[in-house]
Amino acid sequence: MTMKRWKKIWNILGGLLVALAVAIFVVPRFFGYVPLGMCSAGVRCEYPQGSLLYIQKIQPEKLRVGEPIAYYRGTLKRQPIVRRITRIDYSNGQFMANQDDSDFAADIVPFSDLYGAPVSFYLPGLGTAFTELQTLPGMVILFFLVGTYLVLNYYFGALAKGEWPPPTEFR
Repeated sequence: MTMKRWKKIWNILGGLLVALAVAIFVVPRFFGYVPLGMCSAGVRCEYPQGSLLYIQKIQPEKLRVGEPIAYYRGTLKRQPIVRRITRIDYSNGQFMANQDDSDFAADIVPFSDLYGAPVSFYLPGLGTAFTELQTLPGMVILFFLVGTYLVLNYYFGALAKGEWPPPTEFR
């Protein structure tokens, strides 16, 4: 294969990866969906562990018993968790949620901690990577991979034009 063909293949693969990342992480936000990485088995048998869920904001009036829900637990409000609603108490402005359908060890959650409801579409296996990329080591790795891609893109371009290796003249 010639170097121009390698350059073309490299550009096509890079473009496809960027388009895929935009389609998975950016486009859903325009429709009101927020990606959420589910690293543990929060709702049993509903979503596989490590899935990337799409969460849609929901009003407390639309909550239904038995449906999965994403909410913040505790005062830190870092990462929402996904559980199944077991009871709703509109008079006190709260609901109960648990991993299964029992009320044993259920979380009592005020409506103010409600994050949203998962839609039926999810991507298995991408949730863990999405969650890890939001950490500092994940961002460093992503920065390194993008930098490596840019350096290799420049190198393949120079090779395709015949500008690499640079001429070595000594005067």
